[in-house]
Amino acid sequence: MSKRKNQQQQTPIANHMQYWEEMYQTGKYLNLWDYKQPSQELVCFIAAGLIPIYGNCLDIGCGAGNEAIFLAQLGYCVTGIDFSANALEIAKERAKIKNANVTWIKRMVADTGLSGNSFDFINDRACFHHIPENERKQYANEVYRLLKPGGRLLLRGSREGKERGYIEVNEEAIDKFFDKNSFSRGQILPVTLIFDTGKLECNIVVLTKK
Repeated sequence: MSKRKNQQQQTPIANHMQYWEEMYQTGKYLNLWDYKQPSQELVCFIAAGLIPIYGNCLDIGCGAGNEAIFLAQLGYCVTGIDFSANALEIAKERAKIKNANVTWIKRMVADTGLSGNSFDFINDRACFHHIPENERKQYANEVYRLLKPGGRLLLRGSREGKERGYIEVNEEAIDKFFDKNSFSRGQILPVTLIFDTGKLECNIVVLTKK
């Protein structure tokens, strides 16, 4: 394969990463998806006792770090992972201000490099709906590898589909990529994600590693 062809194939990924870096560098994310309060669906998940006390948690696609910081403030051992260096710099500064101890890692979420069977809980707030169709199985396999047996993934993603720039998260997508022999899942239900400047209509599902 020629060098030129390689560059052409890499361009969409590079453009995608450039978009996120720009959003965080310019502060545009503040008017799109940032939020000051912890998401209510995560609060309810914790209140239901679905994460062991002092459990090991991973916030996947953590962005500017709000949910990872919230988990750390509650005493969990937390790792936040994202491919955006600018997002992680913001997350580190926020964690410092709030005196929250979080391990931040710059990696792709489908190839984290983290040890297998390490996490009691993985948090995905609007990450999976950005994962391209051809990478979703790798994402699901990585989640399975990372979770301890009985560990849970809390996943929220858009139900509005491509017209809003997302890849829809629905029953078909979940059952296609999360093997029923590997995961048991709860109901897929509607939920509204609340941001400081708006909202996003999503679906929510809990998947448990068998």
